Amino acid sequence: MTENKPKILCVDDEPSILMSLKRVFRQKNYSITLANSGAEALEILNKENFDLIISDMRMPEMDGATFLSHAAKCVPNTRRVLLTGFSEQEATVRAINDGKINQYVTKPWDNNALREVIDSELEKKRLKDESMSMTEALEQENDQLYEQVATTNHELDETVTFLDMAKEQLQQSCYASIKTFANLINMRIGITPQTMERITEDVSELCDKLGITDHSDLQHVVMLCQLGKIGFSDQLLQTPPDKRTPEQQDEYQRYPELGEAALLPMAGLSHIGRIIRHQNENFDGSGVPDAIIGKDIPLTARILRVVVDYHMMMTQNGFDVAQARDYLTVNIHRLYDPGVVQKFLKHLKEKQPDQLRGLQDYALSVKSLKPYMVVTADLFAENDMLLITKDTVLSQCMIDRLAHYEGTRGENLVIRISKTMCGKVPKETE
Repeated sequence: MTENKPKILCVDDEPSILMSLKRVFRQKNYSITLANSGAEALEILNKENFDLIISDMRMPEMDGATFLSHAAKCVPNTRRVLLTGFSEQEATVRAINDGKINQYVTKPWDNNALREVIDSELEKKRLKDESMSMTEALEQENDQLYEQVATTNHELDETVTFLDMAKEQLQQSCYASIKTFANLINMRIGITPQTMERITEDVSELCDKLGITDHSDLQHVVMLCQLGKIGFSDQLLQTPPDKRTPEQQDEYQRYPELGEAALLPMAGLSHIGRIIRHQNENFDGSGVPDAIIGKDIPLTARILRVVVDYHMMMTQNGFDVAQARDYLTVNIHRLYDPGVVQKFLKHLKEKQPDQLRGLQDYALSVKSLKPYMVVTADLFAENDMLLITKDTVLSQCMIDRLAHYEGTRGENLVIRISKTMCGKVPKETE
C-alpha cells in the first residue's frame, strides 16, 4: 500500500454511479480516481499504481469481468471489488474465475456495508504489502549473510592453505635442522652419514613389516639416538669397548639417558626422547637404564636396538655380514626381541641391491641444476658435512651456494635429482 493515503480506482460507464461512489468515501482519507470505461481504466493503470479497484459489472464494450481479468494480469497485487446485480450471477462467477476478484458487492449497495468491505480489503492489502516488504528485507539480509559466509569461507580456506604451507615449511625446516645437528653428532663420534642412512632405511622398512604404519618420527629417533655421546671426551669415544675401565663403561652406558635429558626442553620431541632412553634395554631385563623386560620395552626401541647393533657391528667392530647376523641370532631372548630379529633377518635376506635407483632419479653436476628440482638423497661434502637434505626442493639461491662451495673448496659435487618430480631428464644423463 502507498505510504500516504490509500488510492482507489472506481470504474463505471455511468457518471452518477461514479459520483455516488466518491460520496461514499468522502469521510475516508482515500484518494479516489474515476474512469468511465474498462479501456480508460487500463490506460490509467499503466501510468499509476492503486491499492484497490472498484468496477461495475455491466459496462458496454468491456464488461467488469473482462476488465478485471486484464487488471489481474497488469497489477496482480491490487485488490479487486466487483459491483454486480442479483441477476448477474453467471457474470459474477466469470469475474471470480477470470478476474480473480477479492470481493463482490450487490447493487443497490448499503453504504456502510460497502465501506466495511473496502476497509477490509485495504487492510488486507496493507498487511500483504508489509509481509512482502518484510520478506524482501529478509531475502536481502539472507543474500548478504550468504555473501558474508561465502567470503568468510573463502578467507578460511586461504588461511588453512597458508597454515598448511607454513606447517609444511616448518616441518621441513625442523627436519633439516635435526639432520644438520645429527650430522654434527655423527662426525663427533665417528659414524658416517652413509651408515646412518642405511640404519634409517632398515628401521623404516622393518616397521612396515611389523605393521607400524606411522613411523615418521623414527627418522628423528635414528638421527638423534647417539645424541647422548656428544659430550663424551675423545678418550672415551676412542677407547674400544673391551679396553674401557669400569668407570668408563658406566659413563658410556648413560648416553641413552643423556640423550633423553637433552631433549626435555623440546616438548614436541619428548616421545622421541623416551624411545632413545630405552634403546639399550635388554630383552631379558638386564639392560640399562631401567632394566625393563620383554614387551614392556617400547617396540620402536626394540627395533632400533636390533638395527643399530647390526650396522655398528660391521662399521665399528669389524664384523662381516655373516658374523653380525650370527650375533643377532645367538643373542635372541637375551638382548633382542625374537620377533624383531626374525623379521629383520628375513628382511636382510630379501633385500636386493637397489637396481631401480637409475629409473627413479639421476645424478647431476651443480651446473646442471635448475630451480624446483627435488633432491632424492642427502648431499654430503668430502668431509662428511651435510650440505642439502633429501626431499629438498632446490631454489636458485641454493644452487648458487652450491656453486660457490664448489669454487671455494675445489670439490666436484654430484646431486641426485628426482625424475618424476621435475620433468624431462637432461641430455647428459640420458
